Amino acid sequence: MPSAKRQRKREGRQYRQAQVKAAQKRRAQRRNAIRIAVAAALVLAVLASLGKFRSKKSTKVSTKTTTTLASTPTTAVAAAFGTTACPAADASGARVTTFKDSFQRCIDPAKHYTATINFDAGPMTVQLAADQSPVTVNNFVALARSHFYDGVVCHRVVKGFVDQCGDPQGTGSGGPGYTIAEEPPKSGKYAVGQLAMAKTGAPHSTGSQFFIIVGDQGAALPPQYSYVGTVTAGLDVAKKIEADGADADPNPPKVVHKMVSVTIAES
Repeated sequence: MPSAKRQRKREGRQYRQAQVKAAQKRRAQRRNAIRIAVAAALVLAVLASLGKFRSKKSTKVSTKTTTTLASTPTTAVAAAFGTTACPAADASGARVTTFKDSFQRCIDPAKHYTATINFDAGPMTVQLAADQSPVTVNNFVALARSHFYDGVVCHRVVKGFVDQCGDPQGTGSGGPGYTIAEEPPKSGKYAVGQLAMAKTGAPHSTGSQFFIIVGDQGAALPPQYSYVGTVTAGLDVAKKIEADGADADPNPPKVVHKMVSVTIAES
């Protein structure tokens, strides 16, 4: 049998070995904890960076108004009247081109409205669809009675597509200082000889720009633009303007035509 002294030495060695192993285990656990913490910090940093990128990307909206939708809106906004006082029904006021808000209800739901757009190429008559698009037609009528459209050019004219007018800047990015929501055609489609409002790819972005559909490409546009009305006389004028237009987007028209005035009749 081992002596008591040898037994104590053996137990001492075992104890020290156990202590060394325990210390090694604690150091290994600390290293693992540090690795996990560093990895977690890196993951959080990457996620934060991605979040900032997505936030910036999602809030960037083009200000250019076109008749070609950049993306399909996911949230519809109901069209509503605004707070700006109505101009004189006889259009006797001075010309105004900038407003703080869209207009109050200026049209009578019981009446019919016709617009005569006097281009430098000749007059065009449009039966306005107040029954289908009351806010849109109200906006068009109020702008016309404010002489907003007087002298404004048709900045975008593409053969077989549309004649687009109504930007006081003549660049395609201007408007009246406010926007309204859309009232697409109830039929779900367009036709040659109809007027609709231009907009950006975002909902609630209709302003003052409108387009006359002069070709099959325009008639094939998705029903996401407010329906204004239908040409009842003077479609040949729109065709004259189209003939001076560009062969393809985004080229400017060969000859820039303009509106001399827009007058409104009610019955």
